[in-house]
Amino acid sequence: MALMVAFSGCATKFVAVSTDPLKPAKTAGWSPGELSMSTLARLAALRLPRSWEEDPAAALVALEAGAGKDLAGQRAVIEVALAAGIRAHARFLTDHSAAGLYLCAAEHAFDCDGLGDSEFQRCCREASRYAVARLAGLREIAQQKGLSLGNDLAGPTRTYHIEIRGNAPGAMPISSFHELLPADRFKISGARELALVEGAGTPMVGKMRGPVGADAAKQFAAPDGLWLPFTATAQFGPRGPRRNAIFTVYDRRNVETAQIGARRETLAADFSTPFAVRTRELNQQNLLSLGILGFLRGDEVFNQTGLSPLEEPRTDRIPVLFVHGLISEPNDWRFLHNTLLADPKIRQRYQFWAFYYPTSMPVPWSATLLREDLAQVHRRLNPGGRNPKLSHMIVLGHSMGGLLTRMQIAQGGQSFYGQYFTKPVDQLRLTASERRTIDDMFFFSPNPDIDEVVFICVPHKGSGLAVNWIGKIANMLARLPLTIMQVSFNVLTLNADALAADVGVKPGTSIDSLSPGGKFEKALQTLPMSPRVRKYSIIGDRGAGGNPWLTSDGVVPYWSSHIDGVPETIIPSNHSGPEHPLCAQKVKQLLEENPAR
Repeated sequence: MALMVAFSGCATKFVAVSTDPLKPAKTAGWSPGELSMSTLARLAALRLPRSWEEDPAAALVALEAGAGKDLAGQRAVIEVALAAGIRAHARFLTDHSAAGLYLCAAEHAFDCDGLGDSEFQRCCREASRYAVARLAGLREIAQQKGLSLGNDLAGPTRTYHIEIRGNAPGAMPISSFHELLPADRFKISGARELALVEGAGTPMVGKMRGPVGADAAKQFAAPDGLWLPFTATAQFGPRGPRRNAIFTVYDRRNVETAQIGARRETLAADFSTPFAVRTRELNQQNLLSLGILGFLRGDEVFNQTGLSPLEEPRTDRIPVLFVHGLISEPNDWRFLHNTLLADPKIRQRYQFWAFYYPTSMPVPWSATLLREDLAQVHRRLNPGGRNPKLSHMIVLGHSMGGLLTRMQIAQGGQSFYGQYFTKPVDQLRLTASERRTIDDMFFFSPNPDIDEVVFICVPHKGSGLAVNWIGKIANMLARLPLTIMQVSFNVLTLNADALAADVGVKPGTSIDSLSPGGKFEKALQTLPMSPRVRKYSIIGDRGAGGNPWLTSDGVVPYWSSHIDGVPETIIPSNHSGPEHPLCAQKVKQLLEENPAR
């Protein structure tokens, strides 16, 4: 495990911890479940100081009748309805009154939104948010128990007809989710910064239904089980004995504002909690992370190799592609991704994709798979270049992922091929599919859809760890996917007479690709990178300062990360550069300065 941490630089942070939403944290001046002095006075005047707890419906009928247009009276209804709903929540399976009580609170908060002073408006918004969150919690309980709440729910003063709308711009049908949970069900441990937006509605986290495995890759759709940020709003029709309660769930990555009543408002959002919930889920599913599994048991996860969107893909936003490093996985980008989503201009201009690959594989193999996936997505989403935003991609590569990234903007050809083979491709003893693989691996051109690459802690000239005792042990532990191992074995052993003098017949691993002075490292230096593509390096020095040539991020020395002529920023980070706030700050700046429009 120490070897894994040494190479990957990752740690289990930024994870969700469950909270008790029925015990909400106290906010400035008021908290759900708490009655204000003015509400207590109103209850006393109605001779209901204690009986409201025993018969909240009767108390709310009396409070509503006396409230009229009095904002203090409306607030009393909201507070009592929430407090009674919290008390009834725990016995929901035998007493469904909690749902009606929460609806009563949300209804009066909706009717009063925008009225009164800023403090009153804040209380109404928080009350509505809390009530909708708890209604979502009750729906979850009902689903788990196989219950149906139906479309009509009895409240203390009227019946509510429930309608969930999925036809508004950016709205999602409820059938899109395996789970839809209020964000306040969790708190986040280990995050330096939270990407939150204040506004209308209730922040939610949704686990999406979608295509699985190879089908997701073919369709380039958000894969099954992806957690994303959503916002739920509650609006109500005209008052009467039966009142429509209209709920809408918005995809918060694609919608910034929505019509709430008579006003268009910014939607509240929590972009951080989905990352933390995903991390928690991954920790619960496997003792070993996907990144470690991809190194130690490459064959088990090889079917997950591929390019995937980290949100619903669009054709009108510039893709930012994350390529992870050794013994890592796409979820390890959550620190940087979270910080970028905190910026509304970046949210509106960019979309985020990721590439996963088992990191036991040699870099040329992984780079070839990435190249093929990018070409496939281009054919699917951008045929004939009709969607120009997709032709301005920015690729961020961390550690070994930076080498995969570099090979997307490099020029292959005979000089590269000749480093490994002495006979032409058509003279090798290969099957048709093996010949295509070798051709794709050595003969390629820079991807014309990539405008910019950012190298983060990248070992362009290798890492000493790959050749010392740590690297030797890691090389023994690395397990290639069976498909890769079989093809490599066939190519090398059946064509031993066509191999360059310094190429062995044993299939290599990613550790071999990271060896300073090794075959791949030497060959890589001969591949010219496209001068059209903007390049930038972010390099860690663990806070050493001083002469950069004497520093290292703990895994990669400066002399390996540095490329002559490429602008660079040195940050006081270890090898986990994407987790450092200064890395995020620099990437954000680069995205803001991107000239593509």
